Amino acid sequence: MDYIIKRNIISGYHRGNLLKFPTLNVRYHSYDYKKIGFGIWASLTKFKDNYCPSVTFAGNAVTFKNNSRIIETHLLDIKTLPSIKKIQIVFIKKIRKIKNFKNINALKLQIAKDCIISKEILSKYV
Repeated sequence: MDYIIKRNIISGYHRGNLLKFPTLNVRYHSYDYKKIGFGIWASLTKFKDNYCPSVTFAGNAVTFKNNSRIIETHLLDIKTLPSIKKIQIVFIKKIRKIKNFKNINALKLQIAKDCIISKEILSKYV
């Protein structure tokens, strides 16, 4: 399933940096829910005319007790986030539902697994 959004980057809570999985954040609109719901997705993120494999979170960060909805995308194999104002995200395949983790280490382990799964899924795209 390919659902494509093109959005301006917004400031987040910088939790991705603390977790060692930095993200680019965009707004989650109510109409997104009808297409992608909440969950973790293998995705492609376009910026500066390049598509980059990514893993994207869509929903609310229940582990951090945050009820505000957001879309966060982690660019795979890129250590430093680009300084950009707008991105396009192509949602390729849903990996899993959102889960409430017991602690930050459990969340970090799951994100690492999500990255591996995303790379496998996206290997035929890039």
